[in-house]
Amino acid sequence: MRVARLGAGSLDGEGMLERFVESGSKARKKHARRDAIHILSSIVGALVLARAIDDPELSQEILRETRAAPD
Repeated sequence: MRVARLGAGSLDGEGMLERFVESGSKARKKHARRDAIHILSSIVGALVLARAIDDPELSQEILRETRAAPD
């Protein structure tokens, strides 16, 4: 399966993940990268979904609940 990728303006995914890993809890270091991928995916997914939905209340609820989700 082919996945669309951004060109010259693409994001530094490894750099973003590394910042999340470094900012995470030392006690959870074993799963730090997995946790960072999960957090980053949740944030991006919530933003995309909230902007695609035409219901402002639901859009805000998605963002609010994503922010409130446990780490």
